[in-house]
Amino acid sequence: MARIIRQWFKDRIEISFMYNNAYGEHNTYADAKVFKLVRQIRSETELLINANDAWVLYSLVKNTAKISGQIAEVGVYKGGSAKLICETKGDKELYLFDTFEGLPVPSERDPEFKQGDFVSSFDRVKNYREVGRIPRPSGGDECQAPTSREFKDNSP
Repeated sequence: MARIIRQWFKDRIEISFMYNNAYGEHNTYADAKVFKLVRQIRSETELLINANDAWVLYSLVKNTAKISGQIAEVGVYKGGSAKLICETKGDKELYLFDTFEGLPVPSERDPEFKQGDFVSSFDRVKNYREVGRIPRPSGGDECQAPTSREFKDNSP
């Protein structure tokens, strides 16, 4: 119960900050919809981003409606942000990629992380999607099942 109360207050502080920041006007209805969705996702799975970051992700995905192409999330973890993207993406296809093995060995520039942080499983995200928590919007392509894949650094 204490965790729920702390999260409730944290969300209110983040919402207050967002409404009072200097980045311009916001659509109040859309903002309320996003924060309601964030609360729902947090009740279903772990979501690593805070309410402000969720609003930014929502806005970025919403603004891609004018651009052709698909959307990919690389680093799915437990599927929380994938649901937020899927609820927002419209008719675009969403592809989910992760090794589900957690983080590789971090560099000295990332002292707050350790190898293996954010381990999840393909089945966990797949089941989260299949029970309808990651929706299949009517009129659009369904959100794709996650793909277990490692992205190697191919830079010269």
